[in-house]
Amino acid sequence: MKNKDQLNSCFRLVQYCLPNLRLRNQFILIVAVFVLLIVTIIALWNLAHQSILNNLFLGESDLLYDTQSKIRLSFMLNKYKSYFYQIFALNGNALISFHRLYLRTKKEVMKGSLEINKNYQMEYEGMIQIPDPLRILNEYGSNISNSFMCYSNTSAYSLPLTEEERIGIKLQEQIQAYGQILYQGSLIMQSNIYSYIDLQKINNLYPCVNRGQGIFTYAPEKRDWYKTLKSTYFNATKYNSYSFKFTAPYLLFTYQTIGLSMTLPIVDENVKFVGGVSSTFLGSKLVQYLSNNETGFQLTYLVSEDGTLIMHPFTVKADQLPLYIYNETFTGFNLTDWYEIKKTDGISSCQQFNLRTTLKCRYNSVTQQEMIVTIENLIEYKMYLIMQQNIEDNKQVVEQQ
Repeated sequence: MKNKDQLNSCFRLVQYCLPNLRLRNQFILIVAVFVLLIVTIIALWNLAHQSILNNLFLGESDLLYDTQSKIRLSFMLNKYKSYFYQIFALNGNALISFHRLYLRTKKEVMKGSLEINKNYQMEYEGMIQIPDPLRILNEYGSNISNSFMCYSNTSAYSLPLTEEERIGIKLQEQIQAYGQILYQGSLIMQSNIYSYIDLQKINNLYPCVNRGQGIFTYAPEKRDWYKTLKSTYFNATKYNSYSFKFTAPYLLFTYQTIGLSMTLPIVDENVKFVGGVSSTFLGSKLVQYLSNNETGFQLTYLVSEDGTLIMHPFTVKADQLPLYIYNETFTGFNLTDWYEIKKTDGISSCQQFNLRTTLKCRYNSVTQQEMIVTIENLIEYKMYLIMQQNIEDNKQVVEQQ
């Protein structure tokens, strides 16, 4: 009411003063009012236009950042994915080659005499001590030789020997040559080749490790790699093709460190189970390889479908296994983070990262940073490849491109 009275008073003042002004002054006043009105309208128009342009430019900038980031992250993911597929495929080829060599060797052995001559056949239990000329490394508290494959025959012999036992004694010395043929070491991130032919009780390891008592003390039936390949065969509805399966990470017999194995059942001509072979990886070796290559990513994980960390940079003990990606003490992510990371439309938990983008951003409580998280499903091997990068580092890399 008060404002209305003031407005009326101003209007009456104009009505009173305007007629008393000279005509020229009246004209100048009216023109001034129109000019002020036009300037005000133009200023408001420009302000609105600038606001629209700012939003448009910000949107285009965010879109450009989103596009460039996706292109870069997709390139790195494909590069890593290709690398892992190559590593797994080459190790798989080594296992298939072992399988084929075993069948071929057994066929050749059965063509000849099965008579055992102790002057030519080595001791059934393998070698307790590796001869000095063959001892080339001393690591992890054990003498390691790349000169031959450790082997032993764990059969409890009683005379007369059965035909299968004679075949086993003949086979074991042939199989020990496989290691030098198939082992490629760091070229394919291969740590060891284990095999166990249950039919003839032949136990093999390459590179050969002298643990003071010999490989005959090693019990494959109790090891995860052998249990895994055995379940692969017996759980199959119809086993009619080479079927690889990875173990969960476990404490390695040879190195007393954490690794995982790629396993393959071995079957005979009638597709009956006779044993298995595995190639072992050290997660730390994979991490070291990735760390030596400039990638721009702070953290890289290889994770199983249930969230078990297969490859990671953490030092853990056997009693801390299995280690999951949602173990927040190690990874900085909880179970909710894990679920959101796997979703295609996962929700961001970042407060500072406010760009309009479809990139996944999760707060990492260990690094105390907001991280861009990228995930790729390695469907064939039932694993996820997950990479993380600090949002500021990601912005700098994108801006430099």
